[in-house]
Amino acid sequence: MEGLGDHVRCHQGSVRALSRLLGRARPRSNRRATHPDSVFHLHSGSAPAHGRAQIRTAAAETFALVPDLTFTQVDLRVGDDFWVVRWKLSGTSVTGGAVDVDIADMVTVEGGAVKEKHTYVDGVAMAAALTAPPENA
Repeated sequence: MEGLGDHVRCHQGSVRALSRLLGRARPRSNRRATHPDSVFHLHSGSAPAHGRAQIRTAAAETFALVPDLTFTQVDLRVGDDFWVVRWKLSGTSVTGGAVDVDIADMVTVEGGAVKEKHTYVDGVAMAAALTAPPENA
């Protein structure tokens, strides 16, 4: 049986691979990061994305809202077939609003690849960041 350190290394590798899948590296380098039928669901009123192509599209649309988006890991919990990570997002939205938003990712893993990724976002903070600042500010 693998030790906790092995699980953490495996899941940290999956986090890096998932980041590549979501547009941070060349598409060819990340095909094994997810199952072909993986699901990515940003729980903010949008429908889940199914499969690699839809996931890349959904991620690109999301990242376009905050071009200088930075993720700071707050906490990571790892199990045999999942991980949960809390992030602090920061940056500047396309409307000029400051982004200071908490999110949590719940990721399930099957056969060493991401099966599902559910992202839960502080909707009030994100809505505030995406609202255009007053013109006379």
